[in-house]
Amino acid sequence: MANLQGATEQRARAALLDCQRRVLERIANAAPLPEILETLVKLIEEQASDMRCAVLLADSAQQKLRFAAAPNIPEDYKTGIEPFLLIAPNMGSCGTAAFRREPVYTRDTANDALWEDCGDVAVRNGLRAIWSTPILSDDNSVLGTFAMYYSEPRMPSAEHIQLIDMATQMARVAIEAKRAGDALRQSEDRLRLVIDTIPTMAWSLRPDGVVDFVNQRWLEFTGLSLEEALANATRTVHPEDLPGVMEKWRTDMAVGEPCEYELRLRRADGEYRWVLVRTVPLRNEQGNIVKWYGTSTDITERKKAENALRDSGVHLQALTRRLVELQESERKDLARELHDRVGQSLTALQINLGMLRAALSSRASSDITSRLDDCAALLESTARDIRSVESELRPPMLDDHGLLAALHWYANEFTRRAGIAVSVRGSQGSERARPEVEIALFRIAQEALNNVAKHARATSVVISFWSAGSEWRMLVVDDGVGLRPHEAGQPRAGFGLVTMRERAQAIGGRFDAEGLPQGGTRITVQVPM
Repeated sequence: MANLQGATEQRARAALLDCQRRVLERIANAAPLPEILETLVKLIEEQASDMRCAVLLADSAQQKLRFAAAPNIPEDYKTGIEPFLLIAPNMGSCGTAAFRREPVYTRDTANDALWEDCGDVAVRNGLRAIWSTPILSDDNSVLGTFAMYYSEPRMPSAEHIQLIDMATQMARVAIEAKRAGDALRQSEDRLRLVIDTIPTMAWSLRPDGVVDFVNQRWLEFTGLSLEEALANATRTVHPEDLPGVMEKWRTDMAVGEPCEYELRLRRADGEYRWVLVRTVPLRNEQGNIVKWYGTSTDITERKKAENALRDSGVHLQALTRRLVELQESERKDLARELHDRVGQSLTALQINLGMLRAALSSRASSDITSRLDDCAALLESTARDIRSVESELRPPMLDDHGLLAALHWYANEFTRRAGIAVSVRGSQGSERARPEVEIALFRIAQEALNNVAKHARATSVVISFWSAGSEWRMLVVDDGVGLRPHEAGQPRAGFGLVTMRERAQAIGGRFDAEGLPQGGTRITVQVPM
């Protein structure tokens, strides 16, 4: 007899474990909540004969219950009991259990005081014993109730209590997972709204460079549908610009570094507009690129100013300064947008993920936990990279602490990314350079290091900055292959050297680039105080 009883108990435990597994599988697969709860109800009903079950959910105001899963409960009962599903005392078994936040076991609805006003509804539908247990969240708020019904008067046995506890916990996990998922989707919707409304075109690409997302601003500008954009995002690029752009993009993608370039993009009305394209990679914890993010900013008016400058030959230094100011203003505005909008949305997503992990905690399956961990890691990496992009666009320490602090920061970032040792030397004393001088020298150093990474094959770079008499001086010296004689002169200078020279001239300074006899390149900038 003892062996038979032990075997029966073992089968019962196995059945309960199988029930838990099947419910958790549906939760992990993000099945709809009604489907999960109905599966739970049916599996519990299989564990005992002549027993019917139901799950009722509380409304957001914690005032009323409603049937969410009750496949074998008579419709007449559900309709008749509906006025008595208030979360209040003396409201049958379920309303009272939710109000008290403790189980309520009614032996016989025909004569129980809690059923004085509604017992006839239960009796006429053959529901005599009704046991209800509240489903409570971590903060003790009422999520709903789990109810068991019998056609004859009785009280729950120890086996019933075990079933009720297991069912209540499973229902709680399912309900909180649904709520957490809804909260996450709402956060994602808010983030998408932010991305769609920021004042610039934005997109993302897979690691292989295939476009997988464009925002609403991009679609409005180009006049393409989302399907057309994803199928061929380059169709609106000017035919004359496309070959060079694609060649540069393939090179930059292979290097895996942030890049920017200018091209003409066809607007929805057919006019080609000049845009500045910036692309940055997102890396995982192992350093592998998992996504590329890009923006396009309309710079047509700036290009018109450049063309007017070139055609008219006017106060070159003044106009160049204005162009530089426009560039820096664009960078500053974009950095602010990233911080104020995208940064805040990412913070909200991090909070929601933390709440989701806390809500599921030990009740979640390993698959859910793993996915949450992956999401959290990717979100943290995205936030870190966005902060890095913000600093690249407009380093806060440049405004707060001066040029030397910004150069030290950028040297460390560059060394980390490119593997080329960069040291910064010098002092600025108590008197800082003018803001326009500091930003111009920082951009020149930035461009010089980018050229080193792409062309110099150098192992180390030294940046020096100091005051000499009535001027500021900055040197950037690398130990790479050096410039060939014709490359240092302005007529045949590369784009990077031209940009650096124009930045120096815009602040009234002098720029020189020369190859060194022992190898390497020295860039010298001198600017009046």
